[in-house]
Amino acid sequence: MNYINYLLTIVGIGMIIISLFLIASDKIRGEGIYYDLYMKEQEIKKAIADAEEIVGELVYTSEVVINDIEEHISSIKQSYSNNEKEINKPAANIDESRKSNKDVPAPPKTKKEKDILDLFSKGMNADDIAKKLQIGKGEVSLILSLNSGVKNNEII
Repeated sequence: MNYINYLLTIVGIGMIIISLFLIASDKIRGEGIYYDLYMKEQEIKKAIADAEEIVGELVYTSEVVINDIEEHISSIKQSYSNNEKEINKPAANIDESRKSNKDVPAPPKTKKEKDILDLFSKGMNADDIAKKLQIGKGEVSLILSLNSGVKNNEII
C-alpha cells in the first residue's frame, strides 16, 4: 500500500510540474499576443495618419482644380461677353472699326469657314449650309455674321 501512495505522490508531482509548464507557456504566448496586438495597433495608427495625409493632399488638389476651372469659366464668360458685344454692334460701327484696323490682317479662315462662305455666296441659306456640312445652324449663322458684318436685324 505504501507503494501506491508513493506512486500517486509521484504522479501528482508530475501533474503539478506539467501544469506549471503549461501555465508558463500560455503566459509566454499571451505576452506574444499582446505584443502582436500592440504592433497591429501601431500599423493601424500609421495607416490612419497616411490616409489623413492623402485626404489633405486630395482636398488641396481638388481646390486647385476647382479654382482653375472657375478661372477658365470666367475667362470664357468674359470672352463670350466681349464677342457678344462685338456681334451686337451696329453694322456702321463694325465697318468703321474695320476701316480703322486696315493694318490688322484678318485671321486665317479654316476650311469650314471657307466652305460656309462659298456656299453662302452661291445663294444657300444657313439651314441648307448646316445640313450640307453637318454642323449646327447656330455655328453657321455665327460664322456668317462674323465674316460678313451683317447689319442689325438682318436675317441670314
